[in-house]
Amino acid sequence: MIDVRSTIKTKTDQLNTDDVLSPRVITVTCVRVVQGDQPLIINFEGDNGKPYKPCLTMRKLLCQTWGEDGSQYIGKS
Repeated sequence: MIDVRSTIKTKTDQLNTDDVLSPRVITVTCVRVVQGDQPLIINFEGDNGKPYKPCLTMRKLLCQTWGEDGSQYIGKS
């Protein structure tokens, strides 16, 4: 048997699907660009240390909707 359960565990250091199963509105408090696979970190009110780390498609969407200047995201919901 090849137990694949270990491959479906969510990362606990970021916002996950389980955290947003019910609709919610978030307000951005901090935006940072870092090195790595998930180079954009978006903190928000009440994130409990689990920021949003959007995938490439969502980063493209953010650029299209809110612009290229991440500092302008702060305070938006």
